[in-house]
Amino acid sequence: MHTGKKVYIGLRPAPVNTGIVFHRSDLEGGAWIKADPLHVVDTCLSTNLGKDDARVATIEHLMSALAGLGIDNAFIDLDGPEVPIMDGSAAPFVFLIQCAGIEEQNAPKRFIRITKTLRAEDADRWVQLEPYEGFKVSFTIDFDHPVLKNGGQEVTVDFARTSYLKEVARARTFGFMREVETLRRMGLALGGNLDNAIVVDDYRVLNEEGLRYTNEFVRHKVLDSIGDLYLLGHPLVGHFSGYKSGHALNNTLLRALLQRQDAWEFVDYSAKRAPFSFVEATAAASRAGGALGGTTQVRRRGRAACAGGKGRTSASMRPAASAGKAAFQALRTFFSWRRSQGTQTGLWQSTRNTPPDQENSQVRSCASRGSRPFQAGWRSRRRRPSR
Repeated sequence: MHTGKKVYIGLRPAPVNTGIVFHRSDLEGGAWIKADPLHVVDTCLSTNLGKDDARVATIEHLMSALAGLGIDNAFIDLDGPEVPIMDGSAAPFVFLIQCAGIEEQNAPKRFIRITKTLRAEDADRWVQLEPYEGFKVSFTIDFDHPVLKNGGQEVTVDFARTSYLKEVARARTFGFMREVETLRRMGLALGGNLDNAIVVDDYRVLNEEGLRYTNEFVRHKVLDSIGDLYLLGHPLVGHFSGYKSGHALNNTLLRALLQRQDAWEFVDYSAKRAPFSFVEATAAASRAGGALGGTTQVRRRGRAACAGGKGRTSASMRPAASAGKAAFQALRTFFSWRRSQGTQTGLWQSTRNTPPDQENSQVRSCASRGSRPFQAGWRSRRRRPSR
């Protein structure tokens, strides 16, 4: 998005308690940067990690997808300085991870439960974390623009009642045409275009396909916030609120939280059901219109198949025999079962960091049934093929 450079990305399984770790494979000797609020070195229009001379930019959409799917441990390989923007949302990353597969790991999933209200402010902007038995995100933006005003500038998403995939994952980043030249003079948005962002002029949306949600702009701020919050390395149990905030204020709040050890505690739900689930409502979301608008993989170990749902059953469960009600029921059962056990999750297999013609055959098998995935080897500025 910002650097305009082509990059390949690969996601690999990682052992328990690894967290999310980025690997710059293009640097001599490699460079490893763990996702952590204290490793954030720049927040100008995106969240950027750094360690020594290594940098990884624009991580928030991928981090949001990992949070939304409950991935605790993964290695992220990059051969460039920035995570590819894909279509400007988290949906392509969600698809990529689903095609790789999600696996339970033999360790309790640890949550950070907010016990005291914590707030960070900057002029009239603010962010806040407060106790709540679940995970809820509220966000308000305030743009004096007819499109944004008409679509709504406030949203609250309670993930005990709805699905990340349905309500958040597809919301794209956005920008204003009048700011493009200024941003590019600053060395930003060099790879931005109508394929990877919503662009508005003074009166209308310039993207031919329009908006995915009537309030897509504020939903994308929720997506960004979830990605920033997941730098903590654990799902939150609490209520996050933001008013006109961005990556800088989000990171300020996280750093303050880490310093206030009386405001939070680690909890696990290995003995009882967790109070929320990002993806548990996926089946219902799929019936209501779908999270990714494509096909779904229902996987057994050793082979992949595509079916008309959105999610997957686990190796130890019976896969749905056909698209439809049985598949949805299996997916609902899987996600409910996995969350109720409170165990960590990681990738079942790698999404290989190779050119598209050498891409993982199981990822390709999903594409061969009529979907349009973003394969792991696709470049950040490459358009989706027409079919």
